[in-house]
Amino acid sequence: MKLLNSKMQGVERKSNLLRTLEIILAQQDKIKIVSDLAFDAVDLDGSNFLEKAELSEVMRQVAHEMKVKPPTDGDIDAVLKELDENTDDKVSKEEFLALIVQVLRKMLESEEDLQATINQQITNSAGGAGQGYKK
Repeated sequence: MKLLNSKMQGVERKSNLLRTLEIILAQQDKIKIVSDLAFDAVDLDGSNFLEKAELSEVMRQVAHEMKVKPPTDGDIDAVLKELDENTDDKVSKEEFLALIVQVLRKMLESEEDLQATINQQITNSAGGAGQGYKK
């Protein structure tokens, strides 16, 4: 029973994260504010655009903090191409906002998948525990 209770507590925490992500995604005006603040923090030259050098610096810092392999020049070019909707070789605040929303949606999707897996495991565990006592 203690194991099932600890699993149920984990479900509650994940459910809270899911609800939080859903709430955040429903508040586009607040996402824009946070996105603009993040953008301004990485727009080192204050041009209101992220050029390749700034994008490279940010991606390398994030990789370092996450203790993963730093991106190659090809990786950086690919990200710039993906974000740069108007092909001006730089990322605008609007293009950056689209990235932030996309990341939040991917996080939500990932958490939903994880939640479904956890729920299935709990259902299987609860069903399996009861079967041992049937006569």
